[in-house]
Amino acid sequence: MSWNRRQFIINGIGLTATISLGSYTYFSRTPAKPTINVNFAGMELGHAIREHAFSKDEPNIVPIEIDTLIVGSGVAAISAAWQLKKQGHSRFLLLNGPERSGNSRSGHYEFLNYPTGAHYLAEPTKESTHIHEMLQDLDLLKDGQYDEMAIVHAPSERLFRNNKWQPELLPELDKDGERFFAQIQVFQDSYGKDGKRAFVIPIALSSQDEAFTQLDQVTFATWLKEQGYQSESLLWYLNYCCLDDYGQGIEEVSAWAGIQYFAARTHAQDSNQLLTWDGGLGTLVEKLRDWIGFEKLTSFPDQLAESYRYEMDGSALSIDEQDDHVIVDVLLNQQRYRIKAKHVICAAPIYITQYIVKNFERYGFDAKRDLPNYAPWLIGNFVLNGFPTEDVSYPLAWDNVVYQGPTLGYINSTHQHISVAMPEKTVFTSYRVLEKKTPNEMRDWLQYQVTKDELMMLATEDLEKLYGREFVNRIVHADLTVRGHAMASPMPGFLHNQGLLNLRNHRSRLLFAHSDLSGYSIFEEASWWGIQAANGIIKV
Repeated sequence: MSWNRRQFIINGIGLTATISLGSYTYFSRTPAKPTINVNFAGMELGHAIREHAFSKDEPNIVPIEIDTLIVGSGVAAISAAWQLKKQGHSRFLLLNGPERSGNSRSGHYEFLNYPTGAHYLAEPTKESTHIHEMLQDLDLLKDGQYDEMAIVHAPSERLFRNNKWQPELLPELDKDGERFFAQIQVFQDSYGKDGKRAFVIPIALSSQDEAFTQLDQVTFATWLKEQGYQSESLLWYLNYCCLDDYGQGIEEVSAWAGIQYFAARTHAQDSNQLLTWDGGLGTLVEKLRDWIGFEKLTSFPDQLAESYRYEMDGSALSIDEQDDHVIVDVLLNQQRYRIKAKHVICAAPIYITQYIVKNFERYGFDAKRDLPNYAPWLIGNFVLNGFPTEDVSYPLAWDNVVYQGPTLGYINSTHQHISVAMPEKTVFTSYRVLEKKTPNEMRDWLQYQVTKDELMMLATEDLEKLYGREFVNRIVHADLTVRGHAMASPMPGFLHNQGLLNLRNHRSRLLFAHSDLSGYSIFEEASWWGIQAANGIIKV
């Protein structure tokens, strides 16, 4: 498969004609054809909700009233449940939605686990006290020390550049790089007139001083150009970092967000630790589930226990807030049910929330004006019957990236396994932001045109470049996850998005919680808003 043909596939995205590979099959040259699973996460139900496909179904009335209903099961939802239990609230039900654990879901093949979305937690900042408490509850943080089994083992990262591997992702620290990180140090030490640190995680605790927030008016690329940065390797690295955390590059994201990425954390090699597990953040979410102690339900009970912490694999179809309760229609086992709740935490992403919350505009959110820009992602998990032959320049790391490559690299998902010998099988997890066209054009292509072979080529492009056909020949099973709305991207103006500000500050029987409220998607932000929503209920 030549580079030109791959480039044709990408350049053809968005055309009305369906792209065809003819009789070509991606695995036609492999000795044994592997099993392939493609999961378009939440797409079928999301589109059905958008098209009001269930609006004519007559709901089954459930004769019980839920005290607190949590809609969603990602990080924000689980964090809300964690806070409710922590504060003594013991009457809540969590609806898992179409994908249990959301973007943090783990995948499984035989004895192997792997991430199908978010795969690590950066060392929490000093302001992220909620994450410190959470990790302490899970015995992952004791006396200021993180669980050694969770800290990414060495070698943690490497970069393939000039036909060899080097041990760090920053290509080289040239004069531009030295000046950039010196400038970041100034930002790290800066405080606004309101007494708050300029760049903080969670974003809600950052300074609102205009001296810093005005950086949200231009793109990161514009700001870098104004500052005179020209180094190719530095600009590539900054673009890579923005794509990795924000789903868009320096030409699209806000300058404030680009600076925030570096200034809110300590990025020194000897102090910034990463926490991860073979199943990515799905493992951490499962630990939280165990700590909360959910009881799994497959149907609505006739009556509720005096104390309960239930979870169900149902999805909210509509949420309608009344004066003294909230009516929620739920899809469960292909049937529509109507329940009443005293309080609801809607922890679904806003692109779904806009369709399921009735009269959503009453909460101060105008979808045409305020809806974030969502980046589509492709995550490829490849179960291998052994490790492909490595270049001798530097050993296989946890995170492996090709300089100026089309993907964001790949994770060795068995890296954290401690053993004398290499495991017989492993999983390489590749990440790719689908950003050659606009996000909407990419989503149209994913919905109406894409083929399994095209997804395989997009997910393995860097891996084939590095390992040749040996990599493909070693694939036992491929698990491809397409996330059409993987994450909100912080474009210029996101700090001043009035709709997001309104949802953050809203207080009633219906509360909102999702990383979307921050305008970008990381664990700390999602968890923060889940906890804030839970606190809103506890204080009632």
